[in-house]
Amino acid sequence: MLELYMRKIQQIAFLLSAVLFIGSCDEKPIDDVVLPDEGKDSIVVCPLDSSTLYGTVTNLGKPLAGVVVSDGVNCVQTDTNGIYQLHSTKRSGLVYISLPSGYAVRGSGTIPGFFKQTARPAAEAERIDFELFKDIDQTSHTMLVLGDIHLFNDKSVSAFAGFRDEINTLTGSGVWSCPYVMTLGDMSWDYYWYATPFGLNDYLSEMNGITGLQVFSTVGNHDHDMMIDSRTEYETTGEDFTCQDSYRRLLGPTCYSFNIGGIHYMSIDDVITTDDGTGKDGRGHLRALTQTDREWIRQDLSFVSKETPIVVGMHIPLFNSKGGDYSSKLGGWDTITSLFDGYDVTFMSAHTHSLYNNKVDNGGQKVVEWNTGAVCGDFWSSYNKHGVNLCINGSPAGYRILTVSGKEMTSEYKATGFDGHHFFRTYDRNTMDFSPSQMCPKAPEKSKQQNYWTARTKNYAGPSEENHVYIHVWDMKDGWTLTVTENGAPLVPEKVEAHDPLFLAANIAGQCNSARENWSIGTTSDVCRQLYRVTAGSPNSTLVVSVTDECGNNHTETMTRPKMFSIKKYAR
Repeated sequence: MLELYMRKIQQIAFLLSAVLFIGSCDEKPIDDVVLPDEGKDSIVVCPLDSSTLYGTVTNLGKPLAGVVVSDGVNCVQTDTNGIYQLHSTKRSGLVYISLPSGYAVRGSGTIPGFFKQTARPAAEAERIDFELFKDIDQTSHTMLVLGDIHLFNDKSVSAFAGFRDEINTLTGSGVWSCPYVMTLGDMSWDYYWYATPFGLNDYLSEMNGITGLQVFSTVGNHDHDMMIDSRTEYETTGEDFTCQDSYRRLLGPTCYSFNIGGIHYMSIDDVITTDDGTGKDGRGHLRALTQTDREWIRQDLSFVSKETPIVVGMHIPLFNSKGGDYSSKLGGWDTITSLFDGYDVTFMSAHTHSLYNNKVDNGGQKVVEWNTGAVCGDFWSSYNKHGVNLCINGSPAGYRILTVSGKEMTSEYKATGFDGHHFFRTYDRNTMDFSPSQMCPKAPEKSKQQNYWTARTKNYAGPSEENHVYIHVWDMKDGWTLTVTENGAPLVPEKVEAHDPLFLAANIAGQCNSARENWSIGTTSDVCRQLYRVTAGSPNSTLVVSVTDECGNNHTETMTRPKMFSIKKYAR
């Protein structure tokens, strides 16, 4: 009895001494103290002299070791007690974790709560904790990748509602295993933050109508505040930091990572804005990484095994649709890819409102990039005009679906509004006449309008009896096959570079038909480089066109010719 009594006294004395010990935390740094509390580990942390941010990462009160925590400049890991300590200037106003595989975090609406705002002055030590919970098995999961949403006014919101309904319907049907969402920038349109006004908070309000999914965001050039003089800031500091304040406050960090199943996902900011803050719609920007972001990437990767596949989401692409460097003013694409030497990495980008894929061998490093199209297509223009939502190279507006099993990943582009595997569109050249007199009758002869139109329609100008059939296969990549037969006999497709006829008719023709003398539009980036042509033997034959992707998914069309051309025929 006496022995039991003495043991109780010792336990009480230990707890009292621990409490007194905690009281001295503000006076000098001490070791971490862990106190038992009703079956949980209630972790008490005292900041080191050098720490301005500190805290714990736990699951049901139990410490999680090895979780990476960052302030946007430095990255550290939690210790065996789930404790992190950061010496931070709190410049970003954030502290955040790299969500570990197998865990999830609660959030607000569609925003996952992996980041928190700081509240105290930079020099003052501040405790911020993160509580995670075990997720369902993530070994097999789905990542929906959304490029260029561009919500900016009532018409865009109305058009977006159809996309959102599709996502909610498919999510509710259970067709996707363990789904998540990642955006690739330009969710908003900075010019309209002031002109409409329609800001990032309005975007969030609409995005929160997506149910049951968490959305990991990536910053785009139009998610920067162009009413701030970024040019001067960049020239003096090498950063374009201030113009991202609104973004960070609502959507979180601009360079961060998270782990789902066997994949390490990274969202990076490859946009440097160079606008002068006058409010004019110049929207100056470059593709590059600041030195701070480059260093952050190196630190984050230092905690990632070379055996772990990496998916990098960013806004501006590495490559253009020809496979060349998209922008080299501040260094070529390899200035970004070199940071990932030794890793199996796939880059996903947006920005072009187009859809194309590139694979480059850079001295043994395989660089894969999927430029992912746009949810808004051509800023919702062709949809609002004609009910057909198109990217500027004629690809349908949509989103990419990454299907992951373990460390293996496949990709499919999903055209919004279309069921199943919708891989291509066919055109019968014999039924098209895109001559200026037919498509631009109101434009002055030999005007800018007509010249622009003629330059883009040389493959389709005037009537034709050549029996050419054009096939736009928008997501064609390694492992895909295209076959065409005419009455059972094979035809050989040849790849051509031309503009997509449907996009020309739906978007350009209406503007071409304007009599405005100061008319001008577009760039050469609207060329379709995934266009194929076959020559049929008869104007009235039936063709069977079939496309199969690398996973065996198939889209087949029995094309009865003549196939008349009209925008309405392709509308959804």
